[in-house]
Parts: sequence; structure tokens; C-alpha cells
Amino acid sequence: MCSAGRQPYPHRTRNRARYRAHRTEEHFFCPGPLQLLRVRRTQRMPGDGIMTAPAGLGARPHLEGLSVATRTDVAAGDIAGYRQVVRSLLFRPAADGASPVHGFVLSHPAFNALIERLFPGNTSLVHLQQELTVHRGIQAGDTIRTFAEVTSLRSEPQGARVTIACSQTDDGGGPVTDLKATVLLKGYLQGEDFGANAQQASPVRALPGADPVEFEVTPTQSFINAYALASGDHNPIHTSPAAARDAGFPGPIAHGMSSLAVGCEIAADRLGSGRISTVRSLGARFSLPILPGEPLVFSFRPTALADTFVFGCTTPRGPAIKAGWMRISDAAEPRP
Repeated sequence: MCSAGRQPYPHRTRNRARYRAHRTEEHFFCPGPLQLLRVRRTQRMPGDGIMTAPAGLGARPHLEGLSVATRTDVAAGDIAGYRQVVRSLLFRPAADGASPVHGFVLSHPAFNALIERLFPGNTSLVHLQQELTVHRGIQAGDTIRTFAEVTSLRSEPQGARVTIACSQTDDGGGPVTDLKATVLLKGYLQGEDFGANAQQASPVRALPGADPVEFEVTPTQSFINAYALASGDHNPIHTSPAAARDAGFPGPIAHGMSSLAVGCEIAADRLGSGRISTVRSLGARFSLPILPGEPLVFSFRPTALADTFVFGCTTPRGPAIKAGWMRISDAAEPRP
């Protein structure tokens, strides 16, 4: 069992060659509804994807309808390694099964390709909001196809608020995961506004007077570094003090999705049967950056829907996750 401050994690050594491997995948850019271009230039990136950039496109893309498709093979070590890192904060080993957040991990190649197309070289990306629905759990040996599309853009004083929707299917075309992410691209001033704003609040409310189920964890910089490796999210604001300061933070910050992944594990352990596959859907807003070494308190409250809970996550400085909701297919009485 790994602790949050112990390194390296065992899976990292076993899978080091995999992180360096260059996998053959299919990548296409769709600048508009009638145009499909094969990507000619690729870069290696950690994980199972290749960050791509199109050849021959202008500096100002046609944003509405801009999309990317990727294909990724899933290895057993990817699934187990990711959950091992996430659960290191809980000091409990993981059972079998993929995290509900693993679909987001597999969407990184497509997500990064869209961001690179929108704003080449940008490192000032802030994750504002996330929703996901799991149709079936990701399994070792799966080939996951991800289709990602820019669905809205809203100009703001700091840059642009961009929403990207991803749908994932298996090789047979069956649905696996649907995701919707809203990010702030600081300094992005191109493009015209389009699309509808993403939902900004939980669709359900807690029952009045219901006692919360709470759990506290403390992410460290070692945990954040390990999560970057396991997830393939190498945005330098999480690991580089200089990059974090350039983006306006006091220092490196935790990945927002790491907190959601930890929340899923807590919910499965405390509110469900203990099987991570019972977490079926969730949504949340990231309202405050999480700094290494500060405690996080997760709080879950029941709603009028037996399988749905509202949740949040607070730091000593204020709420880090707001307006969260989560559906658990076998919700039971809370356990210690």
C-alpha cells in the first residue's frame, strides 16, 4: 500500500517503458462540419495518447465545430496505476475496476489537441467545471475512441471560457463515457462567442437537516507529481513553481480532477457497496485552487433521489469544489 509521501510508486517503475512508447493512433481534425484533415505532425506525450497539431491550418481557427478524434488502447497497468495513486490519499488499497474519472484521463490526447489548436503553446489553462456520465466501466484490453468538440466559447476579461464535449465509444461503437469540461484560457482573445453556457449549479439539492458524511485528506506535492504521471496531465502549473506563478498562483496547485477522483473513491467506500463501478455520473465546479499540504474536507449529503448526493470539498481558505452532485447506483447507509 502506498502512502501520499512515498515514492516512487511501484507501478511507475513497471510502466516506465510504456510512458516512453510511441503508440500508433488515428488523429483527425475537423475544422468545420464539412472538412476533415488528417494530422501530419505529432508529438510524443506520456500516457496512451499523442498530442497533435495540424499542418497547414491558419492561426485563427473556425472554432464552432472544431473537433478531434483519437483512438487509445487500454492496458491493465493504466487502470490499476491510476487508482493506486488516487487511493494513496485514503491509505486503502484499490479493488478491481477503473475509476469513473479514467475516461477523462483517456480524453487527454483529444482535449490537448483541441487546446493546442485553439491556443498554441498556452500553459495558462484553468479547469473550471466538469461533468461526466459512465455508460460502462473501462476495462483492460479496450480500444477507446474519443470524439472531442468545442461546443461553446465566451469571452471574459482574462481570456475565454471554452466548453469541450467528449463522447467515448468502444471498438464496437458502444457508448462508454460522456464528458463535458469547461476551461479558462487566459490571454485567449480570438474567436467570436457561440454556444450555450454550461450548467453552473447542481441539478439537485440536499435534504433539509440531513447530516453530512465527511472525510478529510491532505494532498502533498509528491501526490500531485505522482498524479501527473498516472493521469498524463503535465500542465506545468501543477509541478513547476515558476509556471504556477506565471499563471497567477502562489505555487503549484493540485489537479482539479484528482480531487474528483478522490471524491469518487470516498463515495464508493462510504455511500455505496465499495465498488467504484457504482459511481455512474457526477458534475462539479472548481472554485478555488488546491495547494499542496492543506487539508481537504469532502462532504456528501443525501437528496430526495435515493441514488444521488450533493457534495463539496473545502480547504481552510474556502470551498475548492462547489455545486457538486454524484449518482451512485447502489447507495446504502453511510459507513465509517
